[in-house]
Amino acid sequence: MLQKAQIRKIIRETYKKTLEKERDMWSAEIKAKILQMPIYQQARHIMLYAALPDEANITSIIFDPSAISKKFWFPKIIDAETIIPHLYSPEKGFTTDSEKTPYQIKEPRGKIQSVWPDLDLIIVPGLAFDHAGHRLGRGKGFYDRFLRKYPQCYKVGICFPYQLVNEIPVSEHDINMDLIISVSNKMSEKKRFRKNYSFILNHFFV
Repeated sequence: MLQKAQIRKIIRETYKKTLEKERDMWSAEIKAKILQMPIYQQARHIMLYAALPDEANITSIIFDPSAISKKFWFPKIIDAETIIPHLYSPEKGFTTDSEKTPYQIKEPRGKIQSVWPDLDLIIVPGLAFDHAGHRLGRGKGFYDRFLRKYPQCYKVGICFPYQLVNEIPVSEHDINMDLIISVSNKMSEKKRFRKNYSFILNHFFV
């Protein structure tokens, strides 16, 4: 089995070989799949993320007609170990590239809420995912610590096709996804997780 550092290196090298138009196309396909999910359609409080260049960009979901009845939350980095949900406001929008934020990740503008919701759905990026729902992040542990606070919330990992690998080494603090969404020419049901949602995989192996 490849180690985490090796997988990260392979994924980052593969990213450099992809084209922006490819990533835009994959992102649009992933977004369409999310919009079709019953768990998304039923959810009222959803946590998204502002994508980095090597992540699927699905932020435009907030402008979909289905978003009218929903509230969207985005990660806000508080310190070197902590992210919290930060409510998106259409009136205030997001920080811009010129505004200093940790790791240059865009965040919703506005006051931080003192009370956070019971999230219905958390959509999670990652450098890689495997067939068992394991996630490989960037090594800081932000999401693992955050997701531990929401054990009952449905967690969906999304990734580009080259980010889906055979197996990821796991440790006791790693949090599994309930569903992985990627893109491929042939979609196949590999496993079933709780609530009987299918585990959608692209056939890609490192």
